[in-house]
Amino acid sequence: MISLRHLIMLGVASFALGLVGCSDASAPEGERFIFRESLTSDVIRIDVSDPTGLGEAENLLRSGEARWVLGTPRHGNGGFNSPWTWHLDPASISFAEITIEACQTRAEAIADDLDYWIGFGQVCLWGVVAARER
Repeated sequence: MISLRHLIMLGVASFALGLVGCSDASAPEGERFIFRESLTSDVIRIDVSDPTGLGEAENLLRSGEARWVLGTPRHGNGGFNSPWTWHLDPASISFAEITIEACQTRAEAIADDLDYWIGFGQVCLWGVVAARER
């Protein structure tokens, strides 16, 4: 028979393991790029941790071709997208030549209605990967 004490210890251990699993320390390191919107020249800093997205960003940096950057918007600048009050989740970054119109927006529009865009789940910004930041 399992005692109450053992159940509590098991619960505490499970909780502690859950916290370790949520740590950002195990998150893959990404590369930071400066993305410049073509129409407004606004600068968005993107961290890219997905290997496919990283390869696409590097190719676009070399070529100078404009593309849509797609990503999942999040609250806060993420520590890298100042002065914006939002950032794109580094694991969600990809690039496309064509997107659905519903996700197409501008950096300023994301800032103006962040909760809408977070609820929508994805934004698409048109521009160029202008530089590597780190």
